[in-house]
Amino acid sequence: MDPPNAPPDVRRSAQAEETDAVTYTRAEELRSFLFLTIVMAPALTFLLIAGYGFLVWMYQLVSGPPTGG
Repeated sequence: MDPPNAPPDVRRSAQAEETDAVTYTRAEELRSFLFLTIVMAPALTFLLIAGYGFLVWMYQLVSGPPTGG
């Protein structure tokens, strides 16, 4: 990182950069979490249910409707 004989203001700026990187990482992690929970989870759930419905529909087209017998 910094040489041991670097002036204190240089050392402080390096520490500030590390703190900014951690803050940026936390913000990025929060943004990713919100995207996954608000957008991706409902979208994947919808696609899973729609895919299952499509499979049932195609199966019933081939085998006929269910009978209650």
